Amino acid sequence: MLRKIVIVHPSTIVRKGLEAIIKSFFNIDVLLFENVDSIVNLFNSSKRNPIVFADIEYSAPSLISKIPADDLIVLTSESLTQKKDGFKNHLSLFASKSDVQELVHSILKNPNTETTFDHEGEELSLREKDVLKLVALGHTNKEIAEALFISIHTVISHRKNITEKLGIKSISGLTVYAILNHIIDTSTIDLEKLI
Repeated sequence: MLRKIVIVHPSTIVRKGLEAIIKSFFNIDVLLFENVDSIVNLFNSSKRNPIVFADIEYSAPSLISKIPADDLIVLTSESLTQKKDGFKNHLSLFASKSDVQELVHSILKNPNTETTFDHEGEELSLREKDVLKLVALGHTNKEIAEALFISIHTVISHRKNITEKLGIKSISGLTVYAILNHIIDTSTIDLEKLI
C-alpha cells in the first residue's frame, strides 16, 4: 500500500491547488478535508501514516499535536522565512511549485519516517539516469533509443522504473528532479533547441 497525502484546509481553492501541484510531480493518492477532525482516524486505522498539509490557524492545536512531526507540513500565509515555532516542516501559501515538490520529496526520502513508497529510496541505475537526462531534455522515446543504442521497448521499461522509484509521473516533475539532483546541468542546455 502506497503512502497517502492529506490536505486539510477550509479553502477549496487551496486544497485543489495543492492537490494539482502534488499530482503533477508524484504518483500518490491525495485526500482532501475541510478540517482536522476528519483525519484523526487515519492515524489509528493505518500502518502507514499519511503526510498531512494543515493550516494551524484553522485547526485545533490538540488535534494537530496527534500528527507525527515528521509527517506534518504546516501551511502558513506568512513568508517562507517566518516559520511557526515548534513545527519542523513549513510551507507558505505563496510557495512555488518547486518548493512544494522539494518539501514533499524530502519527507518521502527521510529515513526517520516509517513509511515510503514501495520502490522509494531505490537508487536509479546509471542507465536510468541516462534515460532520465534525455527525458528531462525533451527527447522522445525514439530519440532516446537511438542515442543510447537500445530498443524503444527498453526505453519505456526504464521510464516506468524511474517513475516507480521516484514516485514522479510528469515530465516536468522528472525535469525538476533531474535538475535538483544534478543529473542535468542547466548551464549546458541550449534553450533554442527546446523552443
